[in-house]
Amino acid sequence: MVVLILRLFQKQIIQHGYYQAQAESQHVVKQTIPAQRGKVYFQDLYEKQNYPIATNNTLYQVMVVPNQVNDIIALANHLAPMIGKTASELVNEIQASGPYYMPPVAKKLSHDDAEKIKNIAKDNNLEGVYVFPEYWRDHPEGYMAAHLLGFVDAEGVGRYGVEGFYNTELAGQEGRLFTESDIMGRPITVGERNMLAPEDGKDVTLTIDHTVQFMAEQKLKATVEKQGAESGALIVMDPKTGDILAMASYPTYDPGNYEKETNYDIFNNPVVAKAYEPGSVFKIVTMAAALDSGKIQPETEGNFGASVTIGDHTIWNSIKSAYGKETMTQALENSDNIALVWVSNLLGRNLFYKYINDFGFGVPTGIDLDGEASGEVKKMNEALEIDLATMAFGQGIAVTPIQMLAAAGAIANGGKLVQPHVMAEIGNDDNKISHKTKIVRQVISPSAAEKITQMMISVVERGHGKAAAVKGYRVAGKTGTAQIPLSTGGYDKYANIGSFAGFAPAEDPKFVMLVKIDKPKNVAWAEESAAPLFGDMAKFLLDYYQVAPGS
Repeated sequence: MVVLILRLFQKQIIQHGYYQAQAESQHVVKQTIPAQRGKVYFQDLYEKQNYPIATNNTLYQVMVVPNQVNDIIALANHLAPMIGKTASELVNEIQASGPYYMPPVAKKLSHDDAEKIKNIAKDNNLEGVYVFPEYWRDHPEGYMAAHLLGFVDAEGVGRYGVEGFYNTELAGQEGRLFTESDIMGRPITVGERNMLAPEDGKDVTLTIDHTVQFMAEQKLKATVEKQGAESGALIVMDPKTGDILAMASYPTYDPGNYEKETNYDIFNNPVVAKAYEPGSVFKIVTMAAALDSGKIQPETEGNFGASVTIGDHTIWNSIKSAYGKETMTQALENSDNIALVWVSNLLGRNLFYKYINDFGFGVPTGIDLDGEASGEVKKMNEALEIDLATMAFGQGIAVTPIQMLAAAGAIANGGKLVQPHVMAEIGNDDNKISHKTKIVRQVISPSAAEKITQMMISVVERGHGKAAAVKGYRVAGKTGTAQIPLSTGGYDKYANIGSFAGFAPAEDPKFVMLVKIDKPKNVAWAEESAAPLFGDMAKFLLDYYQVAPGS
C-alpha cells in the first residue's frame, strides 16, 4: 500500500504536468492559421496616392491530420487528382508522417480548387482534411526596388531590405485552431473546437517616391549598360529629413522569383551592405573638417608638386604634373591629391579622426534596412602616416554609399548629420505611427558648411564636375574616381569606380544625391561616368519639384 500510494503521488502530483501534456497532445489537434502579411507602399508627390509595391495573393493550402483520417484509400483516391499527385504517392506521404502533423499536401491552390476540395471532403465524409488560406507575396511592379524591398521566403519570413527589417511588424501573429479528438485521433462531433483568430501584419508606407524611383532605375540601367559597367547605384535623399526618395541599384533580381537565383550575393543591397573606397569624392569631408577647425579657408594658398613621398611610398596627383600655386577651392576643383595630403597634415591624426567619426564613417548609419554594413576605418592608433595621407583623398578607407550620401547631406543642411530612413508610416487604419526626423549630431558649423558648399559649386562650374551641372541652377558636388583594392594587395590597374556626390539647389537643397558606377569600360574618369548621370537625374528632379531656375 505504501508503494502504491507513493507511485500515485508521483504520477498524480509530481508528474502531473507531464502526463497532462501527454493527454492533451493525444486529444487536442492544433493547426496554425496564417496571418495576412502587411503591405508595402510607395508615395507619389503629385498624384497624392500610395502605390502598392508589395502585396499579397490569397491562395490556399490543404492540410491532412493523419490520425483523424477514417479511410486513407478513399481520401487518397478523391484528393490526389485535385492536387496533382497519384493516390499511392499521397498514401505513402500520410503513412510516413507522424500521427498528428504532416506538412501541407498542397499549396498555392486557387479559390475554386480550394472550394472543390472542401466539397469533395464533405460529400465523401473524408475526415482529417482541412483547407486554410495562405498569403503569398506579390510584386505588382516586378523588379522595381528589389534590393530595397527584399523578399519573403517560402516559410513566410522576410529576408533583406524592408521585408527583413520590418518582418515582425509586417508578419503579424498567426492564429491557432484547436480540435478535440478521441484516443484514436478521430474528431469528436460534440467536442470543443476553438479558434484563435490571426492578427494581420501592419502596412508600411515608405518615403520612396514612386516616380523618382522609376526614373532613377531607368537612368541608372541605361548608364550602366551604355558604359559597359559591372554595376551601379543611385540614391536620392531629402537632406533636411533623411527621407530616402529613391534607392536604385543595377543589376537586380525579381523578388517574386528569388528562388531562381543561384548567386545569393545578388540579394545584398549594394547601397547599404557593400563598402568601397570612395576616392576623391571623400575630399569634401577632409576639406570640411579643415574649414570647421579653422586650419584653412577657401582662399588659403599652397604650392603643390606632382607628387609627395611618405616613407617608402610616393603619391601622385591624377595628371602627374604639378598644379603649382593653388587656393583650397582650386585644389578641390582640380581634385589635387597632393593638396589634400597637405590639408590632412594640418589637421593632424586626432583631429582628422574626430571628423571621420563625427561624419559617421566606420559605423552603420542606422537606416531601417536589413543587412547594413559598417564600412572599414583603420583604428587611429594603427594608422600609419601613409594611411592618413591616402585617407585624405578617399583611398585606404572603405565606406558604404549610404554613409557617403549621409555625409554629403550633412554639408547640404548646414552641418547636421541626419539619419537616413525609408519608413514614412507604419500601421493600419487609424493606428499609424509616423517616422520622426533624427538629427544624429552637428558635425560642422553652418559657416563651415556654407564655405565647403561654395567650393563644391566651384567644382561643378569650373572643375571636374561640369557634366553634373544643370543650366539655370547652382549645383554643388564632387567627383571621385577610385582605385579598387585587390585581395592580393595593391590596386587594380585596369578598373575603377566612378562616383559623384552633390546637391541642388546649392543654397536651399531639395535633394542630395550619390551616383556610383562600378568598373565602367568605355570611360576613364568619374566626370565621364557618374557626373553626367547625376546631371541628368538632377535636371529631372528640379523639374519634378518645380524649382524655379536661378536657384
